Amino acid sequence: MEELNAVQTPIPLGRVMDDMTAYILAGSFVEWLVEREGLAKFRVLYDGGDYEKAYGRTFAILEQEWRAALKGEQK
Repeated sequence: MEELNAVQTPIPLGRVMDDMTAYILAGSFVEWLVEREGLAKFRVLYDGGDYEKAYGRTFAILEQEWRAALKGEQK
């Protein structure tokens, strides 16, 4: 996920892995963020690109929480 997170628009996500996998992973993570934290916080992230500013946690911590949610280990 760190590789995907580092991709800057307009570079295609397919540069770091195959397109289908990249967009499925990115879509799943974004959907989880919006469902869990709300659209307003995602908008802060989208406008500024800073996870700590938007969510009060680093990308790495959010990724761990997302992976736990995928495994059914909700916190």
